Amino acid sequence: MNRETTKKTFGWAEADMLRGSKASLYRTMYDMTPNGVFGDPTKASAKKGEQISSLVVQSLKYLVLDLMTSTE
Repeated sequence: MNRETTKKTFGWAEADMLRGSKASLYRTMYDMTPNGVFGDPTKASAKKGEQISSLVVQSLKYLVLDLMTSTE
């Protein structure tokens, strides 16, 4: 990964797939990374992939259940 092309942001807006930020700051993909690369794939692992997938499924389940109960 070429770290020179990844633009820095505010500390409170920093996050990754497992830890969300304290607040959101909208930036376009080009604002964040003009070359289209985001993250360092050499730090990936099957365990991290499983953790991310599990968190996504849990979040979607919560969202769907919340939508189902709010429309009754």
